[in-house]
Amino acid sequence: MRFGMRHGIYLLAAIVFSGLVLMTGCGGDSGTSIFLNVSEQAAWGGEGRLALTSWGANEIRYVYSVSETGGGPKLLTWSDNDDDWSDEGGRHPAYRPDDSQAIAIAARRGTKDGIYLIDANDGDWQQAAALITQSPGDGADGMPSWSPDSSTLVFVTSEYDGTMGLATVAADGTGRASLVEDPDADLMWPVYTPDGGAIIYERRPRGENRSDIWVCDAAGGNAQNLTGSDFDDGAPAVWGDPTTLTVLFHSNRSGAKYDIWALDINGTTYAPIADTARAITQTARSDGYPVWAPDGTRVAFVRDRELWTMVWTDLEDDRDYRRLTRRYR
Repeated sequence: MRFGMRHGIYLLAAIVFSGLVLMTGCGGDSGTSIFLNVSEQAAWGGEGRLALTSWGANEIRYVYSVSETGGGPKLLTWSDNDDDWSDEGGRHPAYRPDDSQAIAIAARRGTKDGIYLIDANDGDWQQAAALITQSPGDGADGMPSWSPDSSTLVFVTSEYDGTMGLATVAADGTGRASLVEDPDADLMWPVYTPDGGAIIYERRPRGENRSDIWVCDAAGGNAQNLTGSDFDDGAPAVWGDPTTLTVLFHSNRSGAKYDIWALDINGTTYAPIADTARAITQTARSDGYPVWAPDGTRVAFVRDRELWTMVWTDLEDDRDYRRLTRRYR
C-alpha cells in the first residue's frame, strides 16, 4: 500500500520537478537552468555526481543529485504530503566513500529525525530508506559524515543535554556512542580527516553569533581550536596529503557577507600552520558550505542558494567557476 501511494506521489512530484528543470545545460554559467534553492552543504560522489539539499514549495527540504558538469538532475527523496511531518524529504547528504552507491541523509521517516541510508541513483522511491541511527531521547540526529573506510559515521545529535554534540555509529547502525559533549556550545558539521585519525567540526558557543573550527582525535580527545577568531567560521571541509591538510570553511571575516577561507594544518599533529589562513573567494555574493571533490581537484560550494564548483588552485584566473543550479527566488 505504501509503495502504491508512493508511485502516485512520484508522478505528481515528477510534474512539479519538470517545472523546475528547464533547458538543462552541460555546465558553465550561462547554460545551467536547474532551478533549485540550495540549502546547506552538498556532497560530492565518486561517479561524477553531487548531492544537494533544496527547499521545496511546501517548505520541506529534499535531496537531489546533479552531474558535476551540470545537468542530469534527480529527485532522490519524497514526501507523503500530509500534515504529520513524517516520511518527509531529507537533508545533509553524504556519499558513502567506498563506492558512492549509497547516500546517508538526515530525514524523518516516522515520528523522529534520524540518519538513513538511501540508494545513490534511485533514492528511496523504489526501496524504503534504511535507518542507521536515531536519537533514543527527544533529540534529533543529523549532519552525517563518513569515515574514509566507510565503516563509521560521525554525526550531530541533540540527545544528551539539549545542545548539539557529536556521536559516532557503525555503518550497520550498531555501536552508537557519544564522541564529544559540550554543554556550553553547539557542535556542527563534523568531517573526518583523510586518514581517519581526526575529526574537524564547527563549535558555536551558546548564545553567540560566532563559531570556530575545532579538531579532535577520532576517539573524541585532544580537542583544539584551529581558528580562534571573533568571526563566524563554520562548515569545515578537509583534504590533503599526509604532510599538509587544507581545511576550507566559510567565514564573515571580510564583512557582512561570507567567503570561503582556507587554513593549512599539519597532517600528523593537526596543528595549524602559521600564517596560512587566507580568503579563497571574495565577490559581492555570499559563499559557504565548501566540499572537496574526492580527488581534491575541485571544490563545490553554495553561493547565494546556488550550487557552484571551482578548480582548486591558488590562481584566481584558473579557477574555472561553474554554476550548476540557479535559485528561483
